[in-house]
Amino acid sequence: MKRCESGFTLIELLVVIAIIAILAAILFPVFAKARERARVANCISNLKQLSTAASMYATDYDGILSIGQQPSTPGTQDGAWYWRWCVYTTNIQVYVCPSGEQETIAAFPSNERGPISYAPICEDCFPNRMCVIGRIMRPANTMLLSDNPWSARRTCPRSHAGRAGHMPLISMEQAYDDFPWHDPSINICYMDGHAKSIQWSKTAGGPKDPLFHYH
Repeated sequence: MKRCESGFTLIELLVVIAIIAILAAILFPVFAKARERARVANCISNLKQLSTAASMYATDYDGILSIGQQPSTPGTQDGAWYWRWCVYTTNIQVYVCPSGEQETIAAFPSNERGPISYAPICEDCFPNRMCVIGRIMRPANTMLLSDNPWSARRTCPRSHAGRAGHMPLISMEQAYDDFPWHDPSINICYMDGHAKSIQWSKTAGGPKDPLFHYH
């Protein structure tokens, strides 16, 4: 008497493989979007911590916020905004966007070295190239830091003709194929300390520029 053996036929196996492939095609983009949302949240958290550090720095220096490159002591980068704010942060990882690909290496007071994914609004936006916190008319609408592939260099929502070392923020996607990293949004923190994602199309500047209000 022969024993009856059960098993998958070739057609049944192909059907199972096809179903798995369909499910994978559906779920993988969902997982990728969920991962990017987590990265956006992490990036916004970094910006909030940096804005807190900037506020603490301004409190200690008579309301003046160092956002430009000041003269540095030989062998250090102590004239840079990221160096000056670093003593108020917990670690240098807050300078790194998890979605950004950065090669620029910066030195910090702790002698650590690492990349920087953000840049402050450029100092040319302010009278005498000096940002005074008390003179910001609408801090909730004035940019402090943003995602920026130029790292330690300056971010500007509008163009300053003839200035080297920075680029209007809207021009970044023309120069860097992978920017904005959080396409179609960019993460920004404002002078009042809050941070959020805004549509990349809103960074062009102009009379209704949501990034800058100063007097």
